[in-house]
Amino acid sequence: MRIIEKRFSVFAIVLLLIFLPLYVENAYFNVVEAKFRAFFISSMIIVLPITFFLAYRLVKRKEYNKKPLDLSEGALLGFAAVWLISCLLSERRNSSFWGNDGWYIGVFAVLMLTLLYFFLSRSLEYEQNIFIPVFAINVLIFILGILQFARIDLFGLHENILEKQYYQYISTLGNTNWVAGYLCLFIPMSFVFFLNAEDGFSYIFNLIFLIFAFSNLILSISDGAYIGLGFSAFFSIPFIFNDKLRSKRCLLLFMIFFAEAVLITLLPCFNGLFERISGISSFVLDLRISAPLLAFCVLTYILISLSKREGKEFRRVICIACEVLLLLIVIGFFIYSVITFDDSFGSSRGAIWRVSFERFSDYSVKEKLIGIGPELLRGEYRELQMSDRFKGLAILSSHSEPIQILLSSGIIGLALYLTVLAGVFKDIGRISEKSFAYFLPISAYFGQSFVNSATIVNLTLLCIIFSMYRISKKTTA
Repeated sequence: MRIIEKRFSVFAIVLLLIFLPLYVENAYFNVVEAKFRAFFISSMIIVLPITFFLAYRLVKRKEYNKKPLDLSEGALLGFAAVWLISCLLSERRNSSFWGNDGWYIGVFAVLMLTLLYFFLSRSLEYEQNIFIPVFAINVLIFILGILQFARIDLFGLHENILEKQYYQYISTLGNTNWVAGYLCLFIPMSFVFFLNAEDGFSYIFNLIFLIFAFSNLILSISDGAYIGLGFSAFFSIPFIFNDKLRSKRCLLLFMIFFAEAVLITLLPCFNGLFERISGISSFVLDLRISAPLLAFCVLTYILISLSKREGKEFRRVICIACEVLLLLIVIGFFIYSVITFDDSFGSSRGAIWRVSFERFSDYSVKEKLIGIGPELLRGEYRELQMSDRFKGLAILSSHSEPIQILLSSGIIGLALYLTVLAGVFKDIGRISEKSFAYFLPISAYFGQSFVNSATIVNLTLLCIIFSMYRISKKTTA
């Protein structure tokens, strides 16, 4: 039975991480509904076997190793309970349960993902190779995105879309802001696999994956992705500079990234992309910045390669310098954001966030504690829907996951959400190399979540990575 359970857990992961990103119905015109439909179909396939395996564990519990709840898991159960209670006490229970008045992160999705997490974290054995077919499919997804943004639309996904929205949607994944969270989960994981690669296949396979992932990161022009990856850099810098080989491999990746930025800037087929460029991406795709950084990375790589010394003390100095520089950048960015914050901040996220806190301040005590119910924010932003800024478009999301959770499930829901993350971050000093491949994506996702809301594809991937983190901790304890 254990063998069947483990094989099914691998099947569930591969099914979810391939079917959801690939599934498309009516191009980008119902992409949110299509992704949820793929999630629902997948859930119906796996829910009965998962329920059976978990029930079997309860009956035969003496045959299994006991895995007590840790802080994150206890908070996750509490969060799912609050999500359900908030729905039951809301004015529109049906909409809140399915999430069909928002981005479909309703009670159904949260309960299914919670069930999936507890099944995988107690059934799956740690095996990095289960991601090979997932990474391979994503390379094809990324190639499709590159071709689309070079104005080669192989499958006609951009047909009938407004020209000004052409570069807002990519491949089979959808809106580029949603892709930010997706890349923040995949890139750090493959990054660690690449740095730790001990054989030629793992080295080359992850290098190829990262080459195409970088291209979609640059083309997506989403500041959220850079914010998330920048946040995770605080934890990755010591990991990188702790070893000379990792330092060289990281420099190689930076060389590739800036080379791609230079290439995209110079190729005429990507000229249309620059009509909507702004924020951090405007620096990445500025030849005056990307070209010198490319030259710097090449020169540093050559110097390290020629050096016969281990250079441990030098790497330590560079590590400290990078951390300090990154901290100064974050402080500067924060101060600048506070000074310049208004309704237009972050592609008009400022207006949405302002209204969010105004609405929350008017909530009753009950609503402040447990929220108004999942995915019921359309009414909260009704005044914005009629403004010139949003051209009458319905605003369904806070475009900030913590703010979304605060309004949907109140202070208690947000506290439990942060406790889930606290349970992960509290182990930072004891994380093994194996676990770091899953800790880093979680930290990157958390960083970008401040400026983006959750999607069903990203939450599913996060759930699986969270499960792998739990498993890898147990196998290295």
